[in-house]
Amino acid sequence: MKFADIKYLVFSSELENESFILEADKQGKICVSCADARSAVYVATGICAQNREAVAVCLNGSNASRSAFSGMTEAFYRNLPIVLITLGNELDYSRELNDVIYKHYVVSDFNEIKFAPTEQFPVHVEILGKNKEIEKIKSEKIQEILRDILCEKDYLYIGQGVDFEENSYQCKIVKGGMPNCYEGALSNVLGASLAKKRERYIGLVSEEEFIHDMNTLGNIHVNDSLLFIVIAKRRNKMIENYAKSLSFETCSELEGGVKLDKIESVVKNKRKTVLMVFQED
Repeated sequence: MKFADIKYLVFSSELENESFILEADKQGKICVSCADARSAVYVATGICAQNREAVAVCLNGSNASRSAFSGMTEAFYRNLPIVLITLGNELDYSRELNDVIYKHYVVSDFNEIKFAPTEQFPVHVEILGKNKEIEKIKSEKIQEILRDILCEKDYLYIGQGVDFEENSYQCKIVKGGMPNCYEGALSNVLGASLAKKRERYIGLVSEEEFIHDMNTLGNIHVNDSLLFIVIAKRRNKMIENYAKSLSFETCSELEGGVKLDKIESVVKNKRKTVLMVFQED
């Protein structure tokens, strides 16, 4: 069996413009986009179980692809023919993954993907190549306002997905986690807040970072010192509804209309809050 023989390709949404995905679409594959790595693998197992045929699931080979472990464990014990494909990074955990796959391949191009007729599944294929930089969203106005409001009692985490403006802040600044990785931004802020050294712990993150780590909002250690400011291209009510369901205060502002007094009231409200700042109606 070759990759060309696989009918379904599930992928995490940040890969939708990757040449690999676009080429698969041209080949006539049924391509299914999912919000993140974990859900992508489970969607793939569902399609596979329903149709009893091989399904490929494609993820960015960043730290986020570790989220595939649980879904691949299910595929392994259910003997589902899943092909996990990771793009761009040489993974440091291939040996760990070997516990839930039958074979591991490393190739440089998707045309090299092929399997023996007697192949056991699931399997893992790494397509190595140049790592793609994640897209950074600009937020000059909100950062300018935060610079004027925040003081030494505050903590500000600026995510990998946000274009950092070199302003002079009075508060403690922490910039992004692993390069080119959306995962873990909200968890970082929550973890810092447990030290209780500051009054307000603020995460300035992109929409993608929020979606990749939004289960953090349900963590038992969530507290009222937390404020997440989500920078998005357009309003996403799913984010607001999710935060509300977990008892967060929510509000949203069009970036062009953001006022200092509004942001100051959110920073000072002493309640766990999610503020969405979006750039387009």
